[in-house]
Amino acid sequence: MTPKNLLFVIRQTPYGPLPGKEIVDALLACSAYGQNISILFINDGVFHLSPNQQTQLIKKSSVEKMLSALAIYDIDEIYACEESIALRNITLSGGPLTVTLLDRSKINALMSKQNKLLSF
Repeated sequence: MTPKNLLFVIRQTPYGPLPGKEIVDALLACSAYGQNISILFINDGVFHLSPNQQTQLIKKSSVEKMLSALAIYDIDEIYACEESIALRNITLSGGPLTVTLLDRSKINALMSKQNKLLSF
C-alpha cells in the first residue's frame, strides 16, 4: 500500500478538552503504519511549542517531552503558523521542537499537497 500524506492540524491548547498527549499518541500510531506525517500548529495549538511549561501547577504531564520524541519516529515535517505565534507572543527558542514558520499562503499550499487533514 502506498503511504498517504497526512497533515495533523493542531488548533487546541495542549491541556484543554483533548489533551496534547492524545494527539501525540495519534501521531505515533499513524507513523507506525508508515504514513507520511506532517504537523501544523495553528491558532491556540501553538501553545504546544512553548518552552518550560509549568504543568505541575495544573497537575498534568508535560507534552514537551512527548513532542521531543517525534524525531525518533521520523516525524520531522513540523510547521507553525507565523501569525498565530506572533499574536500569542510565543518564543520558540528552547521549545520542544524545531519548526518551520509558514504564512497563510504557504499553509494553504501545504494543505493542498495532503491526502488527509486531521484536525485537533
